[in-house]
Amino acid sequence: MEKNILPFIFLIWNMISFGQSENNTLYGISSCTEIELTHTDDKCGEWGGNTEIIRFFKKDCKSEYYIVYSKRLMDCSIDPITHYKRKDFDEQKIILSTKEDRKLLELCIKELTEMKLSNPIIITHSGILNKVTSNDSTLTIKDYPSKEWSNFNRLKKSIMEK
Repeated sequence: MEKNILPFIFLIWNMISFGQSENNTLYGISSCTEIELTHTDDKCGEWGGNTEIIRFFKKDCKSEYYIVYSKRLMDCSIDPITHYKRKDFDEQKIILSTKEDRKLLELCIKELTEMKLSNPIIITHSGILNKVTSNDSTLTIKDYPSKEWSNFNRLKKSIMEK
């Protein structure tokens, strides 16, 4: 268990120590790395529910960070497998990220790490799933069963207000 915790601690320390610089709040992230935050609620019980995805990336590994917010609504009256096979989204928004958005991203990662480390491993029928992944697989945090991810909600609100 301790071996699994060390990368998280290093990542958080790296983000806190170096990530708060004036020009680059994502210091430890490669310019070609895409970070994806995913939240699935429990609208349909153990089958999950609506899925929201927030992606941070740089176009062609250059310039500014962009954010894509996507939401897929789940219809609990149909087979859940049909829902999970869908590739389309019911809502989508693309914006240029701000310094505040990038700071919220860091807070999301930190909060999910703390939630994961404090979550007792139990067998459950919870549908709530929260995760952070990078496209280069250097960062993967998955918390299930999970709970409300407040910084994710703050980031989503910030995106939707733009």
